[in-house]
Amino acid sequence: MEKLGIAMGQRQPAVFIQGRPRYITVRDGLVKVHLVGDMGRMPDRTVLSGQLFVRDRVFGRLTWATPPTGDSFPVCLEIRSENDARGMARKDGDENSSSSALIFTTGDVKAVPEFE
Repeated sequence: MEKLGIAMGQRQPAVFIQGRPRYITVRDGLVKVHLVGDMGRMPDRTVLSGQLFVRDRVFGRLTWATPPTGDSFPVCLEIRSENDARGMARKDGDENSSSSALIFTTGDVKAVPEFE
């Protein structure tokens, strides 16, 4: 993260899908989110990928970044809510399943030294 010019604790907006913000259904598993604006040397629209965990909140651990014009590289970012709480608030998923949830398409990513 240091090589990218990103300080621990630095936050940046990100979206799960491009377009008008709305609620979407997510599930445990692989996830991709899009950076909104530059974060250190990672440019706007960098795709961040990692793992999503649906629990009482929706948690995300992002471990790879792919900028629009470059090669992928490792990162250590968590998905955070707008008030810096770990994870995002959720609504029950379409199937009332514990492994799916409705979340708003916008949030933040935060640089962390390790995942909790």
